[in-house]
Formats: sequence, C-alpha cells, structure tokens
Amino acid sequence: MLQSKVSRKAALFITGFFVIFPYFNMLAITLVKDALFSYSFSFVLIAVVNMFLKKKVTYLDLVILFFGNVGTLFFRHNGFPILLASELIFVFVFYGKTFWKTHAVMILSLIIYLVVSGPVFNSFNVIPAPKNEDTGMLIQMDAAILIDENSKISEIDKRYFSTVFDSSRIAELYNPYSPDALKFSSAFTYDSDKLRFISKSARLILGNPLTAFKAYANQASMLWKINSVQGLRPFFRQPYKLGKPYYFAEVDVIKKITWITKNLSTVNTEMIKLTCG
Repeated sequence: MLQSKVSRKAALFITGFFVIFPYFNMLAITLVKDALFSYSFSFVLIAVVNMFLKKKVTYLDLVILFFGNVGTLFFRHNGFPILLASELIFVFVFYGKTFWKTHAVMILSLIIYLVVSGPVFNSFNVIPAPKNEDTGMLIQMDAAILIDENSKISEIDKRYFSTVFDSSRIAELYNPYSPDALKFSSAFTYDSDKLRFISKSARLILGNPLTAFKAYANQASMLWKINSVQGLRPFFRQPYKLGKPYYFAEVDVIKKITWITKNLSTVNTEMIKLTCG
C-alpha cells in the first residue's frame, strides 16, 4: 500500500483493522496453525517484495524473512517444499552479491527445520503429523476425476487407484470444498511411496485437465467465499481420533492424562448414582 502512495496512517489503520477483525471471524478469538501460517507467509511476502523493489537488503528485511520462514515451515505441513521451491526461484530473481544474505537466511531456515523436525522431535517423542496431510489437493483432484464418468483413465491407473481409494465410497465422501472427510477416512489408504502416489496423480491430472482444474478451483474457492461447516474437526486425527487439545505434550503424558480423565469421569458417574439413588 505504501508503494502505491497510500498514506502511512491509512495503511496502518487498514492493516490493524483486518488483524482485529479478520475475514474469517473465528480467527479473532482462536489461535490455530492456519492463521499463524497465513501471518508468517505474509511476513515472507512483505520481506521479499520489499527487497525486490528496493534492490537492496536491510537487517530488518532479513529478520522479518527469517521469522516468516520459520512460521511457514512449522505451521504448514507442506511448508518445507514451499520454501525449498521458493529458494530455487530466488536464485534466478535475487542474484548478485547484494542478495547473498537473503539466500543465507533461506538456507538457514531450511536447515533449522530439518534439525528440529528430525532429531529434536524424535528425542521428545513428538507425535508425527499424518503422512497424508500435505496431499489434500491431489486427493481432491484424484477423487473428482475418479467419480466423473467421462474421465479418461488407463487400466493401469484404475488398478492402482483401486488400491488407494475405496471406489464404492468416493462419491459419498467427496466434498468439493474440503478433503478431510475422504483424506482421513478408511476409504483412503495412504501409499507409503509418496513419490509414486504423486507421479500417478500427476498422470491422472494431465489426462483430465478440465476436471482437475474444476476440482482445484472448488477447493481454492474457500479463500474468497465462505462455505457452511459440516462438522467440527478433531484436534488429533492420528493416532488419536478424538481428544482434548494437549499442546507440546509427549505421547506418554497424553496417555496418562487420557487415562485419568476417563477414570475420573467413571468415578463421578458412580457418585452421582449413589447420591441420587
């Protein structure tokens, strides 16, 4: 906005308004990873655009870029490939001695993520994210193509996707605006060979580009229009299907808390029966 000659006061007011009253009202009273990712990615965009327009790098730009990178990496399951692809593009956009610090911050951010998400998470027994968490868009496009009678699918691909999807339930569970009902159900079997799943999906999508694009547009439409919520999502999907929001807790701690909560509930029920009886 400042680059477009908008006054600083107006820019600060507009920015502050949408922070306090965001487009999705629940974000004003809740703190979830999607909101944190959005803010982090916004920081990355601000820093990158600022450096590109000024043709120089300041320490403030680097600090904003670093914290934006870290937030993007840790608050989004596919944050790592997003930043890795971004850095590969930045090599051709930000070239020369002027921007070497920009590349250093990008690489440092990626290294920190690999160290923390690997050895550090393992040492603290952090519950791993569902392995299919970052394949939602592919699942959406695959499902849309598979349930479309006019889709062009080879026999080889049909055999493969019959081992990944339960064909009798795809149409029932497919929601054009959210992959969760299908992605986290027994109707979808995760392929441990992720590269194979991606390559098979890519071939299916390239063979049916119009259906795939329509599925992509429906899923992406949540960015500019609100769809009714069909049900609340649980805090834990794997391995805990439902549960209370225990943040940064180890597996053993969660099991103990769950056991205590369950037994206290049973004791309270028996006490009520004795009191009323």
